[in-house]
Amino acid sequence: MIVGIFQLGMEIRFFYITFIILSIYPVKAQNSYSLNFDGEADYVEVPYGSAMIANAGQITLSGWVYPRNINSGWPDFDAFFGFRNESDADFYLLQLDNYKVEGRLRVTENVAYTVVTAAESNRPDTWYHLALTYDGANLFVYINGIEAGSTEASGQIINENVSLTIGRLVFQTTNFDLDGQADEVSLWNIALTEQQIQDYMYADTSPENAKLPETLKKSTASFHQSSVMRELFGDEWVDHFSLTRKWEAQCYNEQKKGDPDWRWMLDHYFEII
Repeated sequence: MIVGIFQLGMEIRFFYITFIILSIYPVKAQNSYSLNFDGEADYVEVPYGSAMIANAGQITLSGWVYPRNINSGWPDFDAFFGFRNESDADFYLLQLDNYKVEGRLRVTENVAYTVVTAAESNRPDTWYHLALTYDGANLFVYINGIEAGSTEASGQIINENVSLTIGRLVFQTTNFDLDGQADEVSLWNIALTEQQIQDYMYADTSPENAKLPETLKKSTASFHQSSVMRELFGDEWVDHFSLTRKWEAQCYNEQKKGDPDWRWMLDHYFEII
C-alpha cells in the first residue's frame, strides 16, 4: 500500500492507494507481505504522484527495502522509490555503488540537493527501513530510523505531473531497476521527526491488523482515539473534526433507523476526497 497525506487550504485529506501488479509477485517479507522485483523492468507507477506533495514546504518518503543485487555499480544501480524527472521534481532514494544510499531533492529551476550515505550502509538480503525527509531547510536520509546523512536545502516542487515509482528510476536513457523487495512505501507532506520515523517503522500494518472501520460511526471513533492523528494534527483539530462526524452519524442513524446504507457512505466520502 502507498499512503499519501496532504493538506489543501485548511482541510486535511488522506489518500490510500492500493494496487495489484500482475508482473510483481507478493512474497513473505518483514511483515509477511511485500512487492518482489526481479531487476528486469518490474516496477510500480502511480501517475501524477507528485501532486500529493506539490507546493509543500515539507516532505517525507519512507519504506522498507530488501536489496539483492550483489554487484551494485554503474550502471546497475538499484532504485528504491520516489520521483525523478531530472529537471524540477526529484525526491527519491537510490542504491549506488559500494552499498551507498543516495537521497535527492530537486526543486524548481533545476536546483538539486543530494545526500549520499557512507559505503556499506546496507547489504544484500537484509531488510532496511529507509526515509528521506525535507523540512524546508535541510534534507535528511534515515536508515533504520537513524540519521545517515544530511545537507542544507530549500525550495519546493511545484510540478504535479510526475509519477511516483517503486522499483525503477530513470537517468537519461538508463533504467535503474530494483533487484529486491519493497514494502510499506509512504509519502507525506510533512517532515517526520526521527522519533516518528521509528514509531512508524514498528507499527503493525499487516492486513490482519489494518481492517478499515465498517461504518461512519466506527470510523469516527477510531479517528478520535488515534494517537497518530493527535500527534500530527493536534487535539483541538481532531476533537473538532470528530464531533462534526459524530453529529453527522447521529443524524444519519435517526433517519435510517439504524439500518446502514453502505453505498451512501461510500459515495459521500469518496465524493469528499
